[in-house]
Amino acid sequence: MLQNLSVLTASFWARYILSFSANWRLMLGLGVIPAVILVALRAFLPESPKCNN
Repeated sequence: MLQNLSVLTASFWARYILSFSANWRLMLGLGVIPAVILVALRAFLPESPKCNN
């Protein structure tokens, strides 16, 4: 719950700060960064037993 709240708060602050520049490409690019990190770190996650069927 706290993690969701912190991510939501960070996104509101990022939107507020970037709204003055009106640069939608930068805002879209900032959203890609967490996705790339998750995909890159996915290789290090342990496999669950359900995947071994």
